Amino acid sequence: MTMKIYKKTAFTLVELMIVVSIFLGISAAIFALLSGGRRAWMISETQIDVHWMARETMRFITNELSESGPQTITITNVNANEDRIVFQIPASYSAGVVTWNNRMQYSLGGINNQQFVRTDLDAGTSTTGANYITTMRFSQPSVDVILIDLVASKQSIVGDAISISLSSQVTLRNR
Repeated sequence: MTMKIYKKTAFTLVELMIVVSIFLGISAAIFALLSGGRRAWMISETQIDVHWMARETMRFITNELSESGPQTITITNVNANEDRIVFQIPASYSAGVVTWNNRMQYSLGGINNQQFVRTDLDAGTSTTGANYITTMRFSQPSVDVILIDLVASKQSIVGDAISISLSSQVTLRNR
């Protein structure tokens, strides 16, 4: 009696199902990693945008307000999220007398009332600055100090709300 040895030339159905299951599991894991990375990328882009806008707005406000004098500042409460500040910066100084420029106002306006707006009240011109500014508050705890609170918020493409809050204190230079 001779024994015949058969060579296996094809895969069984069970072997194919196991290979396909392993491939699908690996593919799902890779997709989940890539999807999570894409989501993190989109959120970080929004965070960078919101942080930059808030910091740039705060830098602009503090630089300009620091030149003002306490006698030229008026703060008006508009609502819970907005104060408006009107001020003047010096145009010149001669023989102990300060000559002041036009009256400037900072407020919120523009798209969805979430843009920083700088208005020259005497010339009647306005310029819009940063977007996503949702809260802008001013207070004057002492004669030559202004406190500024800004909140900037934006919704990312994937739906997460990104928000940053900044506070600063400005000492007025010109009395």
